[in-house]
Amino acid sequence: MGGAVEPRHPNVLINMATAIEVLYGALGNFYGIAYRSIECCDRTLVSLIIALISYLTNKNTLKSEREKFERELQRSMTSKLYDLRLEKYPEAIAITDGLRRSRMSDPGEDLSEAYFKAILAKLDAWHGVQAFLLLSPNAVGKLYTLRKALREEPEIEGKYSKEQIETIWKAKGAFRNALRADIQFLYEEETKVFRED
Repeated sequence: MGGAVEPRHPNVLINMATAIEVLYGALGNFYGIAYRSIECCDRTLVSLIIALISYLTNKNTLKSEREKFERELQRSMTSKLYDLRLEKYPEAIAITDGLRRSRMSDPGEDLSEAYFKAILAKLDAWHGVQAFLLLSPNAVGKLYTLRKALREEPEIEGKYSKEQIETIWKAKGAFRNALRADIQFLYEEETKVFRED
């Protein structure tokens, strides 16, 4: 028999071909499902990444907006504080005018205990009613030092010693400098003029 080999069971070959087709179709379906799953996962992953980026962007935007609002509020409050200081501080300067060196060294000036107590009373009234919330911690400290110096009793027969007068004058200068620092005088020459008196 020298020709083509005849299969013994032709139905087996047909069944194998059919099985291969079914298997190929099943594999195709599997790959299609897998491809669609991967495509679906890709879309889900891209959606999640976009959502994460949106969340971070919105979070940063909200944080930035909140910080901007807080800065503007702080600026507004600072502006109001400076306006009030500019309105109220000149009165303290006027009250302490009687403590200038030129006034205290004037022989005609009565530097009695009553003189300093009157200045102290005005200063206390100013601080208690008008400037209580306006003074910086530094200015409050200098005010307390000045008040302490003004409360001292005269050393010599109802008269203040040169050291006491010097202490009062220096405390007055430190207090005025603290007030100036609170309103931030910019010109150095103005500060020098005030220090000399």
